[in-house]
Amino acid sequence: MPEKGLAVELVNKALERKGYQMTLHIYNWQRALEMQQDGSYDQILSKYKN
Repeated sequence: MPEKGLAVELVNKALERKGYQMTLHIYNWQRALEMQQDGSYDQILSKYKN
């Protein structure tokens, strides 16, 4: 996933070393926050304002 940025690449490599597979989904901030709060997702990896 190097085309997604350094943060994504680093987290993906760290998870792979522990035997996990990362799946990346890109949502707007409000939806991402709601989905994390309702338990749909475990983590918000990277956030930025554009």
